[in-house]
Amino acid sequence: MAEMIERGNKKVKLSTRVDLTPMVDLGFLLITFFIFTTALTKPTGLKFFLPKSVPDNQRIEAALSGALTLLLAADRKIFYYEGDDPRQMHQTQVNGIRQIIMDKKIRTTPEKLIVIMKPGRDSNFQSLVQVMDEMSINNVKHYALVDIDPVESSLMQNAH
Repeated sequence: MAEMIERGNKKVKLSTRVDLTPMVDLGFLLITFFIFTTALTKPTGLKFFLPKSVPDNQRIEAALSGALTLLLAADRKIFYYEGDDPRQMHQTQVNGIRQIIMDKKIRTTPEKLIVIMKPGRDSNFQSLVQVMDEMSINNVKHYALVDIDPVESSLMQNAH
């Protein structure tokens, strides 16, 4: 700290020298403590609610005019068709699916719109999550995740 030296009757005050080494040590100890005791990020998951099983006699058929089927393929490609005829399928990329959903919403009443997502064997999880995000962004109330049919799979392979 400050030193006072007496010289004769006169007190001479020398310059104050403060040693900050203990303060720096304390700072690093506190930083280390908070790094080890604080959870930086908590793991999050995709909220995915599966419906309860419904007996066949209580199932409600979806209107074919409101059905949009998305077939997820490799390389971020998506094949899609409306209704129940997979031979009428078209192709787009994952980033182009928003416009297709918006066009379908314009032509269909919200109660009848249902989007059926069918991931293929070569599709990746990131594409599925992006399509699920599009359901939330476009406020699609009814959508389903279903296994792909062999007919649709072969039509996708032929379209490549």
